[in-house]
Amino acid sequence: MTPDYQRPPGTAWQVRLIQVFATVVVILVVFVGLTSVARRLGSGISNESTATSAVEPGREVQVVIAPGSPASVISVALADAGVIGATEEFEAEIRARGVADQLQAGVYTLITGTKFDLLIDTLVVGPAPADVYLVTVIEGLTIDEVLESLASPATPYTVEQLKAPLIDGTIDSPYLPEEAPEGSDELVRWEGLLAPDTYEFRVDASPAEIVGKMVDTLASRVSSTDWNRLDEMGLDAYDGLIIASL
Repeated sequence: MTPDYQRPPGTAWQVRLIQVFATVVVILVVFVGLTSVARRLGSGISNESTATSAVEPGREVQVVIAPGSPASVISVALADAGVIGATEEFEAEIRARGVADQLQAGVYTLITGTKFDLLIDTLVVGPAPADVYLVTVIEGLTIDEVLESLASPATPYTVEQLKAPLIDGTIDSPYLPEEAPEGSDELVRWEGLLAPDTYEFRVDASPAEIVGKMVDTLASRVSSTDWNRLDEMGLDAYDGLIIASL
C-alpha cells in the first residue's frame, strides 16, 4: 500500500504568502498607473486654472507692445495688465504654434481672460487701427541713422521731410551749437541731440512734432544732469553729450 503523500511542513503558509504578495504587487502596479494618469489629468486642469485664476475676466484693458519685444516680454506685459494669469503656459502655446516671430507691436485694447488661441491670433494680426503708433529709436545711432530709423515705414515721412524742421530752424535746442564744423553738413549740429527711446506719436503728428519730441526729451534729460565736473574741465553740456555718445 502506497502511503499518502504528506506536504512538507510549512509549505501551505509559504504558498499562501506568495499569493498574498502577488496580489499586493498587482494592486500597487494598478495604483501607480492610476496615479500617473490622475497626475497627467490634474496637470492639465491645474495649468488651465493657473491661466485664469489670477484674472478677473471681462475687463477691457490697454496693453502696449514695444517693437521687437520677444514672447517672454509680451507675456509679462499681458500678465501685468491682467489679460492672462500664466505666462509660461502662454509662451508654450506661442512656441507650439510657431508664431513667436510674428507677434506685432502696437497699442492693443484687450479683454481680460481671453482664451490663448484668440489672444495669439490677435497679436499675429496686429492691433486695430488707432490714433497713435509707436516708434523705437535705439542708442548709438548717428543723426543720419536716427532719421533713417524714423522714416517710412516707421512713420509716414521720408528722411528729407524729417530733416527739414531741424535745418530750417523750426526746431531748436538749448544745446545746439551755433555752427557746424567747417566743411560739415548743417545736420551734424544735431548729432546726439535726439534722445533714443520708444515714442508714441499721433497718426497725424507732423515731422516737426516727431523730431521735436525727441529733441525735448534729450534736453529734459540733460537739464536734470549735474555737469559741475564738466565745468571744472572747461567743457559744456554739449561736449558732455558727445563724450557720452562715444
